[in-house]
Amino acid sequence: MTDRVEQILRELDRPVQPREEFRDRLLGDALASLQATRTEPLARRGFPLFRELVAAATLLVVVIGLVVGVRALRASKLSTPSTASPSVSISPKVSAAPIVSVIPSKMVSTDVGWALELGILLRTTDGAVHWSVVGPPYLPDSIAPDTSAYFLDAQNAVITETAGGNSLSLVSFRTTDGGQTWHQGARVAAPGLGGDGLSPRLYFTDDLHGWLLLRGGIVNGQPPSPALYGTSDGGLHWSLKSSKLPSPLGCLAWDLAFVSTSTGWLTTICDSTQARSSDLMPSLLMTHDSGKTWQAQRLPLTTSDVICSCSIDPPVFVDHQHGILFVRGSPGALFVTSDAGSDWIPRLMPSGPADVVFTDASHGWTIAGYALYHTSDGGVSWAPVHTDLLAQGGNIEGLVFVDQMNGFASRITSAGSSQLLKTSDGGITWTVVRSG
Repeated sequence: MTDRVEQILRELDRPVQPREEFRDRLLGDALASLQATRTEPLARRGFPLFRELVAAATLLVVVIGLVVGVRALRASKLSTPSTASPSVSISPKVSAAPIVSVIPSKMVSTDVGWALELGILLRTTDGAVHWSVVGPPYLPDSIAPDTSAYFLDAQNAVITETAGGNSLSLVSFRTTDGGQTWHQGARVAAPGLGGDGLSPRLYFTDDLHGWLLLRGGIVNGQPPSPALYGTSDGGLHWSLKSSKLPSPLGCLAWDLAFVSTSTGWLTTICDSTQARSSDLMPSLLMTHDSGKTWQAQRLPLTTSDVICSCSIDPPVFVDHQHGILFVRGSPGALFVTSDAGSDWIPRLMPSGPADVVFTDASHGWTIAGYALYHTSDGGVSWAPVHTDLLAQGGNIEGLVFVDQMNGFASRITSAGSSQLLKTSDGGITWTVVRSG
């Protein structure tokens, strides 16, 4: 990869490339290097905090290094605008990069979906066969590619970018037309987004109301200090909700979700060396005032149920009343709610689940061990799916279902190549959408 970076830097003597072309090339290089790391079966992965943080930081340093290197050499060739444009029009195009390893972040229909891969924002309109690079142009003082995104539907999305200057800040961009036009939001100070920082998290309940979790980073040797912001205009302006988010010893604020403009949850991830008692299990925090104050919400979970390192995924709601919550660990635990999260009921799962996805209150899928399972009663019972998904070996890297019949999966074959697969019969048969 070093030779490739040097080649890119040498080519800066050529006319400056638009952002989309640079992203295409960066994506091609980054995905190629990432390909070699996707070898461990998803169902057998652990989630120790510091291993994940080191991996994320290493990847971030590589990508930031590329962007900063390019920007430093471009500085003598370009004049820097004093202010960023509040709205920029771009023309999406099918990427020329070998995008063969994309795992959709969200498929809003069988045709339209979004993905954020290594800081590159992508969109498909043909069922994941082709992907267009649709992110907003870089800010003049951008020091990192897009770090987080939230996709509401086929047209509406919000993405953030880290900017430098005298101090680090976060800038959000909003699109209402599938990425053709982006509106730039006001800056939010974010001193913890340096090399040791964690990428932010976004969540929206509609096209106007959303939250931004700055998970913080190590600043002057001090531990992370997360902060929560809210917006009522689609991310154009943010106001501080709380700068004192509770976090148990050995745990960090990790992710968030809301079921309404007032009620939401904050989840944590815990370090295996400290989270050994029931008091130090990852916590689920709940708010009823849009994030200003938080209280712990106890789950019927003990260390005999899940061995840490462990984390709680943010709740996923399929409507205003029904949702699921997944605790990652060994073996993992599933909870469901039918009263908007007031109570969480445990559900049994197949041994060793790596992930779980539901399309409504009844229908869900999970990969456990080397088998695909399906439930049609909200997780009360699970049945193996007689599928060809796992027959050819390799590792399943992601599982996304749009409805009861249509879904997508990404597989790394035993030879190291990538395949994006699609099903239209509930997971029984799968066809290759693209490979490489």
